[in-house]
Amino acid sequence: MIAILLVSHGPFAAAALASITQFTDDLDQIEAVTLEVSDSPESFHARLEAALDRITGDDGAVILTDIPGGTPSNRAMMIALTRPNLEVITGLNMILFLDAVLKRRIVSSLHELCLSIQKAGCESILNLTEQARIKPEVSDEFDELR
Repeated sequence: MIAILLVSHGPFAAAALASITQFTDDLDQIEAVTLEVSDSPESFHARLEAALDRITGDDGAVILTDIPGGTPSNRAMMIALTRPNLEVITGLNMILFLDAVLKRRIVSSLHELCLSIQKAGCESILNLTEQARIKPEVSDEFDELR
């Protein structure tokens, strides 16, 4: 099974991990590492390495980070360039994370999982109010949820 490491500035990654339990209890080989204001880049890097050592098995791992170009993403990339079977995907959100969790046991490879994660993340960015204005039947769907 492919491991998942969530990485973010502040508590975002830990909150995403806590929130995913509303959708699934499949939390094996998943951890969150958060960059705190008090962290040095080196200490944060060491915590990333340690988390990956704990969760990564033969199928590899994907690191989901919050902001491209930030310290969490940059440090994750530094590690990925030294380890086989490790990928880094930026833009962490709940849809992206949920897709990773639900598909990591059924995909044939880490590469296939990364393609799925990217697609799910991109397709989940929607302007619902605009859609409701264009398609009135979408508004009816939201009424049913009330």
